[in-house]
Amino acid sequence: MRYEGLGKTFRCGQCQSELEPVGEPVDVHNDLAFEALISHSAVPALVDFGRLGVALAKWWRRKCAR
Repeated sequence: MRYEGLGKTFRCGQCQSELEPVGEPVDVHNDLAFEALISHSAVPALVDFGRLGVALAKWWRRKCAR
């Protein structure tokens, strides 16, 4: 699944059955994936700053301040 498709219906490539939507938090492990999530997701992203590393939290605050 790609971030652009969050909130849409996905189907299995083999049997075409409908897949369940993501129903739990998504851990993002690097800056590139985080940037892709917040810039391409069709649904809002909720960021838990308490779980972020200090460097990523500072980067996000700078980005929000623009």
